Amino acid sequence: MGHEVGLHYATSDYLGREGDGLACFKQDMEIVGRITGQPALSASAHDAVNAGLLNIGPLVKFHAYDPQFTQTIPYVSDSNQAWRQWHPLDLIQEHRSFQVLLHPLWWVLEGRDWEQKLQTIESQANARYSAFIESEIERQRRSIQNRAQLDGAFQHRQEDTHPSQRRSGHI
Repeated sequence: MGHEVGLHYATSDYLGREGDGLACFKQDMEIVGRITGQPALSASAHDAVNAGLLNIGPLVKFHAYDPQFTQTIPYVSDSNQAWRQWHPLDLIQEHRSFQVLLHPLWWVLEGRDWEQKLQTIESQANARYSAFIESEIERQRRSIQNRAQLDGAFQHRQEDTHPSQRRSGHI
């Protein structure tokens, strides 16, 4: 049917990264391609106003905000869980071509509006972090309880290792 999955990105994610932001962008495009089984040719920035701050032109064939898409066919997006000028079902019923940008999180997360959905993400992240911290606390407790045994094993390994191996980092 001529559909393609492209990368929807936040310009600030690449401008704020250590190293080459364009290399990171290219890597993300390749990841999308591996996931979908076909090269990602298109991209769309989260914030159209900032889309030009990162020159991705050489890395994409199509950008969602290119005139060929925004001036010739309707651009439909569910940004902030709200349809703007058009609803995609209306355009489908009219047999019109259109470009659609969907944010799956708006449709699968718990919560009745975008604020509650973002709070769901926060709650899930906090729960994962809390679980990690609890496991780290337990690991530290076991380490402290078994300190003598662990120190003894380390000392034994040090004694069994030739001094030249210890200096060269082979242990």
